[in-house]
Amino acid sequence: MIIVTNENEVYGIDVFSGTLRWMQAIQNPGAPVTRNGLAYISSEGMMTAIEISTGKITWQKSGLGYSNSNPTVDEKKVYGFSFSEPRSAGSVLINAFDLKSGTLKWSTSRPNIVLYKDPIAADGILYFISVNSGVLHQVNTETGAYIGPINYLNLLYSSPFFRVRENNYYPAQSGLTQ
Repeated sequence: MIIVTNENEVYGIDVFSGTLRWMQAIQNPGAPVTRNGLAYISSEGMMTAIEISTGKITWQKSGLGYSNSNPTVDEKKVYGFSFSEPRSAGSVLINAFDLKSGTLKWSTSRPNIVLYKDPIAADGILYFISVNSGVLHQVNTETGAYIGPINYLNLLYSSPFFRVRENNYYPAQSGLTQ
């Protein structure tokens, strides 16, 4: 089990005994996502991959800007989301890294989008909500190319947004799941 604290610490806990297995210091860590034995954590300006069993940092990338969302993973990549500089411009910066090596696969910036929490990757598409418009945006996971918006008439309220059998589900401002 991975526990992230608000005191710049990430812990690996044995779920059966409750004992501490390891600890890593990471500045302002967000919630981790896991895939194939690694935990991915975004923090201020950094993406870190940690081996879950040992706590060893397998790779770390810096200079990514202020992160305002947890990372998202698919079968091949981990995606980090941050504000483009300057932050006042209201742009989101998306970086795609190879899961194992941390090699940057692509990077793209979208203007006039203030990213809402926790995008998802499904069927080769990254989906994320713009809090300033309530619009769902789509980016191709292989190339980083912008596919376009899906306008739900400002009904989108928050994540999680998810997709099942070609249907989109999301919490709406009314409190109902669409």
